[in-house]
Amino acid sequence: MCNAMNIKPIEVNKLRLLKSGAALAILLALFMGYRDLISSRQPLNAVPFSLARASIHLENAPFTSLVHGNVNWTLRARSMDIYGIPGMALNNGLQQAVIQGIKDGKIYPVPSINKPISSVPSAITPRSQATLTFSADNASYLAGQLAQVPLNLQLTFLVQWQFQLTGNVEIHLHSGEEMQTQSASILQLTDRRTGTNEQRMIGDEGADVTYKNLTLHLNSFRYTPSSGAVEGANGVTVTYRKGDETNSLSTDRAYWSLKDRIMRCPDTDSGVWKGIHISASNFYYNSSTNSLYGLGKAEIRIPSPLISNHGKLLNPPEKTDKQKVHDVTVDFKGTWRTVGNSDAMVGHNFIYRDKDVVITGDYIYADRSTGIYKADGHLIYDSLQYHALCDK
Repeated sequence: MCNAMNIKPIEVNKLRLLKSGAALAILLALFMGYRDLISSRQPLNAVPFSLARASIHLENAPFTSLVHGNVNWTLRARSMDIYGIPGMALNNGLQQAVIQGIKDGKIYPVPSINKPISSVPSAITPRSQATLTFSADNASYLAGQLAQVPLNLQLTFLVQWQFQLTGNVEIHLHSGEEMQTQSASILQLTDRRTGTNEQRMIGDEGADVTYKNLTLHLNSFRYTPSSGAVEGANGVTVTYRKGDETNSLSTDRAYWSLKDRIMRCPDTDSGVWKGIHISASNFYYNSSTNSLYGLGKAEIRIPSPLISNHGKLLNPPEKTDKQKVHDVTVDFKGTWRTVGNSDAMVGHNFIYRDKDVVITGDYIYADRSTGIYKADGHLIYDSLQYHALCDK
């Protein structure tokens, strides 16, 4: 009690001031943290294009962008309006632009890790082949937080820049594939965890990817040059045309490899290929052999050729009332494949059904055009009249 009475009034005032200052510091820290949280969730909004006034207007001019001394992208456009951000100088780099009539746009790969350069390059020339070339009626360019990307990408990557292409978008991949769509977004990203750079192209308004006689219609797509694959999702239709022949398969997802020209379909797919009705899961298509390869269960429905009562093959113009025409089905539990450009297919661990006849075995060869079926290996023949065991 005596010690409390000995405290001087000045020291009491100092203590009160210290307490007040600490409280203000805490409130200020909370406010700054809240402001940073809000700004991290919401992209930095510059002046809208429709309201802002362009700082630079270019017409029929080429444009080249450098990143760490490397040519990152180039383009030529009918017009390009470059917009500045209030309080930021243009020499800080291109932040946002509206572009019309893009021609000969090219995206080049960048080093996997950003490294500072010791000197400015003497010549602005690409050091590698373009990842892709593109053209479009309209585009907007957005850098950093101005970019508008899906949430899953925001959580994993920092966005360096984004091209939003719209209207008659045509994209040519370096491997020879062509893509046509009405909307696509090209992004350059940096992994938040590893610091590595990555380029990506995404779209959700449908696209057609063409390679020779093969066309993939993708309801949504993603292309990552580093993976060397185009991924289609939310519905994919694969069409192969040769002369008057059209083959088509439908699936939920598909992956087209640019290196080996192989398409992988991990889900259940259905369609008609070489006149054969196929319902299968987990198979792939090899364009070099023009063959389907199945790795899982499949149900195959093969239209029988036109056969007379005497077992003679007939052409469609020779149809008679005595013809016996029906379909046979073959279920595969093992691997199977179509045979190149022919109408034949082979498979393992099969069940063959033809009306009341059921045959099971290890291996079967079926040729739709000739009506010849060859089977061997632990064959079991069952019908209403017969039951037999054989090897061939």
